[in-house]
Amino acid sequence: MVEYHTYTIADVKAWLYSNKDNGLSEAVISKIRANAIVHNPYVEDNMVVVVSANDGDKVVGFTAMFPEHLVRPDVWLTVPTTLYAHPDYAGEFIGYYVSKALHDTADGRLVIGTDLAKETILIDKLLGLKADTFSRKRIILRRTIHWDTFRHILSSFFEPIRLVRQHTKIRRILKSIPADLELEYSNFIDAEMYNFIVNHSVDSMFVRSQEMLNWILSFPFGVEAPLISYIRPQNAFASQTTQRKRVLFKVYISKKLVGICMIDSTCGNSNVRMLYTETQYADSVYKILLQHVMRMKTKTLHSLYVDFNEFIKNAGVSLKMYDEPLVFTHPESLVLNHNKQLQGMDGDMFA
Repeated sequence: MVEYHTYTIADVKAWLYSNKDNGLSEAVISKIRANAIVHNPYVEDNMVVVVSANDGDKVVGFTAMFPEHLVRPDVWLTVPTTLYAHPDYAGEFIGYYVSKALHDTADGRLVIGTDLAKETILIDKLLGLKADTFSRKRIILRRTIHWDTFRHILSSFFEPIRLVRQHTKIRRILKSIPADLELEYSNFIDAEMYNFIVNHSVDSMFVRSQEMLNWILSFPFGVEAPLISYIRPQNAFASQTTQRKRVLFKVYISKKLVGICMIDSTCGNSNVRMLYTETQYADSVYKILLQHVMRMKTKTLHSLYVDFNEFIKNAGVSLKMYDEPLVFTHPESLVLNHNKQLQGMDGDMFA
């Protein structure tokens, strides 16, 4: 018989820091993700943040969340960040019940979901949420050549030529970067950065608080693990990968701040997580962002930013560009404007 258990911040702390045997384990939530959540700026000790489903000693489902207070619109959110149900228990509706437990304990906060699998979308709809679809581009910059077919073998001979052409185009683009452009790298959002974000977010769907942005930067849900073959198996939302890098930087031209960018990269798969620009300098910001993407040896780039995507298309440096729908679930009371810009780390897309 499947039983459901809820865990508060106090429970998670007791498990993490005092090794208390209270039912929590890395089969339910990784220690790295749990440690991040307990440091969220809006948690309280009695707040439910983890739900598990157990059949005896076997974990057969789980979910977790973190709270958030948006600056614009001025709302409190519950943001689910994992959801798993064992396939052998499909008839038990485990995903629905662990999700419902988070809804029932949201304490007035609006529950949202970002970048969801189709099963999760269905569950959210059953729980009364609306699903909106946004367009994100998957941009292929490099490819892995396989030798299993004649077509692939033929492609392998042309690949060096394509790369030379790509590099030539990129060098030509980078030559036009202003001579007085300067960068400043950071691992937190300072006052100058946050003021720039607020002042350049008129077209953004949401504005997060400075505290929330710094929590995201200070407590990543994953770490780099160079010798991953030695790691014990965890749950479906493992927190360790062989290559993981996050780059946050300011762009200055003539000593003036004109752009803020953040890129996440995992094993050649990169995401533009944050992008704010001064309109008249946007082209220069896009060029320096492209240079970062290529320096990070990106094979596939994901971007929600229409103008940047158009820049990449016009530059002719991608092999292919695909549309990949991004589904955002939310209550009817939280109205989403499709003409507004989603940032690439809204919700839990930074995870």
